[in-house]
Amino acid sequence: TLTLSGAVSGAGGIEVNGVGTYEFGTQANTFSGAFKFYGGGAATYAAKLRLNSASVIPDFTKFTVTNYGRIVIPGEAIGAAWPTASINALMDKANLSQQTVVLVDTSAADATVDVSKLGYANQVNGFGNNGAGRLTFTGTSETPRTFANLGGRTVFDHVTCPLSGGLHILNGDVDYLPEQAFLLVGTIEEAIEKGEKILAETK
Repeated sequence: TLTLSGAVSGAGGIEVNGVGTYEFGTQANTFSGAFKFYGGGAATYAAKLRLNSASVIPDFTKFTVTNYGRIVIPGEAIGAAWPTASINALMDKANLSQQTVVLVDTSAADATVDVSKLGYANQVNGFGNNGAGRLTFTGTSETPRTFANLGGRTVFDHVTCPLSGGLHILNGDVDYLPEQAFLLVGTIEEAIEKGEKILAETK
């Protein structure tokens, strides 16, 4: 684990590249350049960026994650160091590739996140739990909903959760569907319906 606890300022930026865990403390960075995180690649999510506060990212529009990067937000930081508005800004404004996974670490504390705006702008692979505690999502079609973590992976207990599609794809639940099923659809339910129709027509 490489930990950076001091504030970074100036006209430059930050680039994090390589397998391992990179942790930023609660410092308020003020640098004006880009913040780039290159993951470990090969769909292994072996590179992890642990952000203890939203203040380490001065400008979410200049924050980029590529190549199977995994972002971890401590559960105990939700609400204070990571208010809902900042989580929404991360998901809505940052340049997160479709390979990105954002996880809340509930090892030390339970957490509640308003997910009404998450998972749409960037269509990340998943947003879920990375600990033994409870992660409660509000802002879904049925609120509040609570999702348990089993074996290090989040289990969504209701298919209408707006974020469930990414996790279904990440977990391989819809691998049987043809690629065309995911073109020009809005939800995972629409993709399943379209894909099963394609499969039926090709029999």
